[in-house]
Amino acid sequence: MIDLGKNSTVEASELRKRSEELTRKKNGKSLDKSETMTQEEMRMILHELHVHQMELEMQNEELRTLQLKLEDARSRYFDLYDLAPVGYFTISGKGLILEANFTAVMLLGALSRSELVKHPFTQFIHKKDQDIFHLYSRKIHESGAPVPCELRMLKKDDTTFWAHLEATMAQDSEGMLVQNILISDITERKLAQEVLKRDEETLKKLVDEQARKLQAQQTELERTKRLSDIGVLASTVAHELRNPLAAIGITARIIGRNAKGTGLGLTVCRQIIDFHKGSISIESKYGNGTAVTLSLPRNDARNQPEETSGD
Repeated sequence: MIDLGKNSTVEASELRKRSEELTRKKNGKSLDKSETMTQEEMRMILHELHVHQMELEMQNEELRTLQLKLEDARSRYFDLYDLAPVGYFTISGKGLILEANFTAVMLLGALSRSELVKHPFTQFIHKKDQDIFHLYSRKIHESGAPVPCELRMLKKDDTTFWAHLEATMAQDSEGMLVQNILISDITERKLAQEVLKRDEETLKKLVDEQARKLQAQQTELERTKRLSDIGVLASTVAHELRNPLAAIGITARIIGRNAKGTGLGLTVCRQIIDFHKGSISIESKYGNGTAVTLSLPRNDARNQPEETSGD
């Protein structure tokens, strides 16, 4: 901080010397005639000197107040600009770095602003993302509105980091267009997104694999159940041929359990009916359904012995 008291004393002494010198040059020999002045004239001159002294002291006080305000503004500027949590760059129309805050210097791994100022900003853009930045700059020039962008940047030691950029167009003190670019390091966020993406892909593969296994198990269960039904049906055909109604009932129950059917029901029923010398008739009407009629001979008729003729 500047020592205002000491500086003020030095400035007042210098001001006095300059005032005396100017007074001599302006009045010339009039000062030598002070002995001929009346007391009233001397009192008037002394009064004017006192008034002028008061004016100078008031002006000096105003200057000191303005200087204190300026120092305070500089301090706040340092806190808001240089110590901001994000990097600030001002880029010329030719792409050169004009200004950079302390955070920007740290982000790029530089030791001082002099290592950045008057250097091309693209020098610190990853070569694979140069086109992204050029298209981004063109878009900013065309729209003028702040637009976000994410790309890879390089530090002084060629270390790569992910950066989030937001740029706006402005005019410098000479009316020339410049870019004000805000930069923040998002490397950790990008790494977390990559890990999350890999985890999602791994989880999706596991879910798909489990779904395939469940589908295979379901298919195997259905095949096993179908084979079981065929086995029950075959057993029924083998043991219940002499009891056609029971065989047909079991067949119907099997078909009822398996909505898809085995394809053997009609064939087995036909064999049972033929074995018992019966018949099957099917009548179907649109909108009413299908009626299946089974006709079987009585047991006493089937087992009646054949008549024989004797001599």
